[in-house]
Amino acid sequence: NLENAGYVVETIAHGDEAQVRLTEAVPDLLLLDWMLPGTSGLELCRRLRTKPDFQKVHGAGKRIADSFFSMTVRPNDLGAPRLGLAVAIRTVGNAVARNRVRRIVKESFRLTQHELPAIDIVVAARVPVKGAAAADLHASLGMLWKKVAKQCASSSRG
Repeated sequence: NLENAGYVVETIAHGDEAQVRLTEAVPDLLLLDWMLPGTSGLELCRRLRTKPDFQKVHGAGKRIADSFFSMTVRPNDLGAPRLGLAVAIRTVGNAVARNRVRRIVKESFRLTQHELPAIDIVVAARVPVKGAAAADLHASLGMLWKKVAKQCASSSRG
């Protein structure tokens, strides 16, 4: 029993609540049920959370971009890709517009993550995203994921 060993144990029953809690504090150990209601345990593990995580990617990452998005990527040691989002109010607009862009990026990542190597990815929205059709954003992300996979595969061979 971890509590008997002197550890503080916190039990959270809903994935969305865990997501909020993880923004407040980063635990030393995290045990997740992959079938949590709301945000799944797997999804919680596949997101960049802290400022140092984002700084590592921006400081030592490669940039790949088009007119809609800029992606900064950096290898990780976790065995799976992780996603971080930078969708600024001055770039995209109000909360509804920002959430729309976030949903599109997260859905695209969810469908493509199995084709990506173990990397941390920060996706930043650019100004043309604001008025773009969802189909154009999906197409843009599809091309960028392919470029990321190809570039990371070729750099890991050398």
